Amino acid sequence: MVLKELEIQGFKSFPDRIKIPIDRGITAVVGPNGSGKSNISDAIRWVLGETSSRQLRGAGKMEDVIFGGTQSRGAMGFASVNLTVDNSDRRIDVNADEVVIGRKYYRSGESEYSINGQNVRLKDIYELFLDTGLGRDGYSIIGQGRIAEIVGAKSAERREIFEEASGIARYRYRKNEAERRLASAEDNLERLHDILDELESRVGPLEKESAKAQQFLELSARRKELEVTLWVDSVKTAKETVRGQQRRYETAQADYDRMTAEIEAIDTSTEGIRAEMNRLTMEVDRLNGEIRTITEEVAGSDSRIAVLNNDIRHNTETMADLSRQLEESGAGRESFAAQMQEHRAGIETIQKTIEQLDGQIREKEEMLRRIQAENAATGERRGQVTGVLAELTERQTAEKVRAAGCESTAATAAQRLESLQNEPASGQGLEELESELADTRTYLNTLEESLTRLENVKNGLNLKLSSRQKQLEEADGTAAQLNRQLEASTQRLQLLTDLERNMNGYQHSVKTVMKAAQNHRLRGIIGPVSSILTVQPGYEVAIETALGFALQNIVVDGETAAKAAMAFLRNERAGRATFLPLDTVKGSHFDASRLTGSARVASSLVEYDPKYNNIVANLLGRIIVVDEIEEASRVARALDYRNRIVTADGQVINAGGSFTG
Repeated sequence: MVLKELEIQGFKSFPDRIKIPIDRGITAVVGPNGSGKSNISDAIRWVLGETSSRQLRGAGKMEDVIFGGTQSRGAMGFASVNLTVDNSDRRIDVNADEVVIGRKYYRSGESEYSINGQNVRLKDIYELFLDTGLGRDGYSIIGQGRIAEIVGAKSAERREIFEEASGIARYRYRKNEAERRLASAEDNLERLHDILDELESRVGPLEKESAKAQQFLELSARRKELEVTLWVDSVKTAKETVRGQQRRYETAQADYDRMTAEIEAIDTSTEGIRAEMNRLTMEVDRLNGEIRTITEEVAGSDSRIAVLNNDIRHNTETMADLSRQLEESGAGRESFAAQMQEHRAGIETIQKTIEQLDGQIREKEEMLRRIQAENAATGERRGQVTGVLAELTERQTAEKVRAAGCESTAATAAQRLESLQNEPASGQGLEELESELADTRTYLNTLEESLTRLENVKNGLNLKLSSRQKQLEEADGTAAQLNRQLEASTQRLQLLTDLERNMNGYQHSVKTVMKAAQNHRLRGIIGPVSSILTVQPGYEVAIETALGFALQNIVVDGETAAKAAMAFLRNERAGRATFLPLDTVKGSHFDASRLTGSARVASSLVEYDPKYNNIVANLLGRIIVVDEIEEASRVARALDYRNRIVTADGQVINAGGSFTG
């Protein structure tokens, strides 16, 4: 077994990776003082497992072996050495012709050992080179002053060197290891006997407790089944309720759609009725015009009859005059008789004309009566149509009919006034007609104003209806959105409840203790620190940062409960946990009167039961919370960096002056 090669990187004065081949025979390294010759032998000692930096000429810290840098070159982050040994004679218990021993150390303090690239323990390397003379305590590496130490060593120390040279060091090491294990086994046996004695005295009570526990487990299983059944029944009831509400909603939606369709149908029918009403109004106006025309024709016929009657009276008077003259003169009887015959013929002609005019008058009167009957029928039909409309449309139609009647009355009164002005009449009748005309016009203006007002009321009601429909649509949309938000909030609440019940985020040991407390296997367990505090809004991040891992510390009633919980964790191999007994934990409060600005003591930002005062004072009583980092710096300087300062957004100035963020 001989050395073949040494590879160094980052160790002491070797920042770059170098390989030093070691041939058979003597290999020597020469150079002036301070050139790093001893660093090569130190590298061999270090890779073989040397753990004392002073043996490697260091200042006391192992990181001194890492290249520290120069003015022109930065420091290295690690040191690495690989030593290749020829194992063709199988002196080393490794099935390989070459064995590469490696060691790497990082500036952070982490260390790695390897044999042929496989990570191993330092103990494995130490045992590998026992009895080879090449270990860290072997005689193969003789440093400065080492010979003098060997010569001046005591007999026991020289004996170790001789044992190493004779090859019995391995067996002494194994003997010592066996004795140490035997001593440890004896200690364990004694402890087991003690535990057995203690447990034997507890067998009887434990049997009773076991029976109770078994009964409790059975009852718990039964309760769980009943809870599941109750939960399933509750879910079914909730589903039925939801389906009932859904059916009610669908029914209401159908009613709403039906009412909307009816409103639209009524609006369409109203438009048709309004168009029919306008048509009938135009028909009434036309018939009123025809009535006025016939009335004028009748008035003209009356005038012609009056003229003919006047002619008859004139001819009668002429005949009487002629008869008187005939009687007086007694002459020209024949000519007079001829004239009388002519006048009688003229009278007959006039009478025929009068009869014709009387027939025409009767025809016109018959036509007038027919038109009036049609007008009455039209008015009856209009009344039937307006009866279908709503109350507002009915009133509007009635006012329009009355307005049309007033207009007709006003026109008739105006014609009568004009006719009376052309005929001789008394002044009293004319004044009455003018007064009647003025009253009619006033009444007509009143009706027009009422019609306009009713139109405005109708438009206002239509706008109000549109606004209510829009509000109804918005309310439906808001209700749907609120239902979605309620469903999402319910799901989130269920999720958070499950997370809280399952204690998600807590370490395994805390979960184990709390589950055991729930199953009555442990007594006096109150709960994690996070369960006894209620944080003021806005300071959640600050308090969480201030407490850190202490949020999962478990508060217990007393020291006995803490010891029992720790024994339970040890027996269950469930990990480690920190317990805060109410009867042992003490705390102190910082004097808040020394604080200025937004600075507040962290314990004043949480609410808790007064019995936890010592717990809260111990955890938060001397931590200061401020709004922002600049103020945190001022408060830390004012307190001489003796207290931990936490900002509202979670940045920290630790006691001593270090910053975390």
